[in-house]
Amino acid sequence: MPLHPAIVHIPVALALLLPLLIPLAAFLWSRNRESRTPFVFVAVLCATMAVSAFMAKQTGEDEEDTVETIVAKSHIHDHEEEADIFFFMAVGMTLLGLGTVAATKSKAAIPLTAALWLLSAVAAYQAYRTGEAGGELVYKYNAGAAYLTPDTGADGAPVVKADDDDD
Repeated sequence: MPLHPAIVHIPVALALLLPLLIPLAAFLWSRNRESRTPFVFVAVLCATMAVSAFMAKQTGEDEEDTVETIVAKSHIHDHEEEADIFFFMAVGMTLLGLGTVAATKSKAAIPLTAALWLLSAVAAYQAYRTGEAGGELVYKYNAGAAYLTPDTGADGAPVVKADDDDD
């Protein structure tokens, strides 16, 4: 079975959580400006999102030739383009998150946090677009059929043939 579908859910989940966690981190930091911990946590999540997005891109590219036997390359290309944009947003969020950590002792942390939150909201939408394009490959263009064998059903389970013996 392909690894790509298992990996892609990690960066998507983080992309949807970060717009909620960044304001929480800002609130916790505002209560104790000596602590960098809330923003370190956010920066680690951003880095995890970027690394897992890279892994998702790599596994998708590894599986591209197999899926191209079923789906037109143009549809796969659309998904790849969305994924590239998302990956670069995740890298940008990581850099901005690290900048926010570095700035926690200054007033620059406030606009950096606002920029990080705004980018996270846009990245969450981009994660949705990327997932939607991937979902179309599977559900509209039947990309999963590239992994079926004659002895498996649509769910991947072995097909048990009925015995025609009337004894």
